[in-house]
Amino acid sequence: MPRTQALFAAPRARAIAGRTLRLSATMLCVLFLSQTASAQLMINKGATIVTKPSSFMQVNGAYQNQTGSIDDSGIVTVITDFTNNSAATAGGSGWYNIGGNFTNDGTFVRKTGTVNLNGASNQNVGGAVITTFYDLQFTNGGSKTLTKKEIVDSNAYFTNGTVYTTQTNVLNFTVNGNWVNNAGLPVAPAASYVSGPCEKDMNSTNRFWFPIGKNGRGNTGAITPQSSTATTYRMQYFNFPYVNTTSMQSPLKQVSKIQYWHADIVTPASGGADAIARLYWIPGDYTMSVYMSTMSNLVVARWDTLAPAVPGPTPAWMTAGVSALSPGASYLSGWIESAVVPAIKYGTATTNRPFTIASITADNSLPVEMGPFSVKQVANHVVLDWKTYSEIQSLGFEVERRREGEPSMLIQSFEHDTALLAKSPYGASYQTIDDGGLATGSYIYDLYQIDANGTRTHSGSRTLDFRQIAIPSTLRVSIYPNPAALVANISLGLASDTHVSASIYDASGKLAAHVVESDLAAGEHLFHCDISGLPPGVYELSLIAGDSRVAKMIGISR
Repeated sequence: MPRTQALFAAPRARAIAGRTLRLSATMLCVLFLSQTASAQLMINKGATIVTKPSSFMQVNGAYQNQTGSIDDSGIVTVITDFTNNSAATAGGSGWYNIGGNFTNDGTFVRKTGTVNLNGASNQNVGGAVITTFYDLQFTNGGSKTLTKKEIVDSNAYFTNGTVYTTQTNVLNFTVNGNWVNNAGLPVAPAASYVSGPCEKDMNSTNRFWFPIGKNGRGNTGAITPQSSTATTYRMQYFNFPYVNTTSMQSPLKQVSKIQYWHADIVTPASGGADAIARLYWIPGDYTMSVYMSTMSNLVVARWDTLAPAVPGPTPAWMTAGVSALSPGASYLSGWIESAVVPAIKYGTATTNRPFTIASITADNSLPVEMGPFSVKQVANHVVLDWKTYSEIQSLGFEVERRREGEPSMLIQSFEHDTALLAKSPYGASYQTIDDGGLATGSYIYDLYQIDANGTRTHSGSRTLDFRQIAIPSTLRVSIYPNPAALVANISLGLASDTHVSASIYDASGKLAAHVVESDLAAGEHLFHCDISGLPPGVYELSLIAGDSRVAKMIGISR
């Protein structure tokens, strides 16, 4: 392809849409104020590209910085992948908007610029070398997966998108690094957080909140060093219980069965600064109980795992004490701080030390810990499922149903259905069915938990768009097209919930293809059977639904 002569200098700069822009080592590309250039693919083979303040360059595809350099003081937008090869240099004081993967194998000069990862689907962030960003921004949803350790030296803006990390490919904040979210709160929003470990370099006694979460729940934790010794801390959040919630040292009586945190010292190997750990709980974590009002019995617990060379007790949860509790803390939200935790390191290995919220009395905090609550339509009824992780002094559950703008109606109660009675102090699974002749429309289901003293607590709401399904009066089976070539569509209408078994047999009675073997709800069902591997001929579909049996002929032709 002939070398493109566009973008030599400002007087001749012009848009190049739908083409590949290749810049050779003899070229200097300078975009001055108010001028633009665009291309479908941009490959830099040795040129020096400079975008001046207020200038704009867009690549409607991928940008490959093979051997040259790009110094951006304006706005560079790359619709897909940005690659900076080992012999190339990138960076600047402007904006890089990148919709695909960010790969840095060379030199990245951060200056005071911003890299905005704005892809709507997964973006990988990594390369052969660790990149230090000045400002890093996560926008437009999607997941941002780190494939290399990445460093933020100014601000990381968590706007929209989950950042996935590992123990090796971790997001690190320098001493100057911090993070920002839309709400301006220390608790990471559900729309954007780090799912995995996150690091912070510290050399002061200032508290740092980590932008962490898991599975749609942003739930931060914080570390407050007790000296200015240079120390790198790492924190990670889990919205499920630790593998062991029963081994405890006195005076602990119970630990949370819904969440825990890892809080570690990464460097120095000698242990660094002692610290205080702060843990948060947010709406939805716990359900109110009369016993939850005794907040003074809450403590922070840490899992004590001693190395074989270090004498000590059997690994178990031990109290990390409590130094502070948030003013006005309740079952709904709050935070608790541990006492000072010694900076213990075992050799030079990173110690993932689990922390969680615990109680020193058996009848106090964490009375009813709620798990997932879901509703789904099955045929013309609704199935409601929920789970608890612990229950203390609980009688059972009730369910109310309402439509927008209408009063609630009690549809299920432990007083009438023994399946909704409290089952176990260690938690249990529950299910109930609403088959109250629902019409098409939107319904809100409210779950309530009732304590032994009669206190009724709202435990969650779910909205369901219900669609009335026409139920056939008799069993119906049809096949189309018939004859078929590659795929046979089998339509099935059931008059009631039943078990269905269906297969296709050849003329000799040998099984040729399996269609379905499952419990199915009343209503219409459609199955797509792959017959591309069967030779042409006449076959039989044999279907059993409850006590009914149906046989239909099906032809296969090519």
